[in-house]
Amino acid sequence: MALLKDPPPRRTDAASYAAELVSGFTDTRPVQVVMALCMAAPIGLEVVRLFAERDGRPPVFLALDGAPCTVEHVADAYRATIERYRAGDRPGRVEFTADRLRSCPDEVVADITAELTELASAKLLGDPRHADVVAPMVAEVVTVSVDWLVHLIAAHNSDFPAWQGETIIVTSNETPFGGTWPRVPQARVVPLDCSADDLIGADAVTALLVEHVGR
Repeated sequence: MALLKDPPPRRTDAASYAAELVSGFTDTRPVQVVMALCMAAPIGLEVVRLFAERDGRPPVFLALDGAPCTVEHVADAYRATIERYRAGDRPGRVEFTADRLRSCPDEVVADITAELTELASAKLLGDPRHADVVAPMVAEVVTVSVDWLVHLIAAHNSDFPAWQGETIIVTSNETPFGGTWPRVPQARVVPLDCSADDLIGADAVTALLVEHVGR
């Protein structure tokens, strides 16, 4: 059952983002496994904690290429977005630092939205006679991009709550994970010889789900 639905939360810290995801989950059966992909893992860990509190027992946390989200990951994602929006050859104006992401994330999101709107408008509004038709398209495109970047900012803004429950991190050949998960001393790492795109359908991942669901 997918927790992340459209429209996604516009929360800029992992705990609040996770709380909004869980608030829409109406199934009262105990949750046995929470699976998160890549940079969603810090949010996924908060989801696990919330379900443990609700159900009185911890679910297994299964992270596919799960990794803490660094300021570099957020900045790189923004640069990649700028590349798709770019009107002319210039870098983005938004400043990304760990302190700024944590202390004034709403200001960062406002700056991102303003710059992407400017770039998308320059690219799509070539003929001002078509502005009424194209303006809603600009807003829709920018919203999708900002939703993704807010997701990463929330993942970055995680307090990494201490977690003693069972944690399995399955890694691909392209994993961004290269160390110990913060404050999760019992994490078990399962490396697979596959690409990141092949992780979800990997037989080993299916076997892990079968092993832990219904036990």
